[in-house]
Amino acid sequence: MIDAADLWGLTTSKATDLLAARHGPKTHVAAIGPAGENLVRFASLVTDRGYPAARMGAIFGAKRCKAVAIVNDDERPIVNPDVTNDYMARVTTNPLTRSQLEPPGFGTWPAEGVVRPRLGPSSGWLVWYSRCG
Repeated sequence: MIDAADLWGLTTSKATDLLAARHGPKTHVAAIGPAGENLVRFASLVTDRGYPAARMGAIFGAKRCKAVAIVNDDERPIVNPDVTNDYMARVTTNPLTRSQLEPPGFGTWPAEGVVRPRLGPSSGWLVWYSRCG
């Protein structure tokens, strides 16, 4: 965990920009803004600038967690490619889950220019930013 005092009070976009600058271009960020920090009940946790998770912002704020950053610094092989391939085949052929791979996904609209990540090799490392004190 890293102290998020320098991030507290920033919007989700500004916090994401700062963390991407700090950790590199392959960084994915889930962050809350001032609404989540102030425990607004309908505050969102916003991932990669365009995928809000409604009401999760207040939960992160209650835990004093400003952001989680995942840094994709190298690729690791899929542990069980047969299971992953089977899952992906089912997602793309099932009309109820197909939208997981295309905007709007499960009820969220991506921001302009944001590329929706695809399921693939697990990679990277996790950085948890929390406000101490």
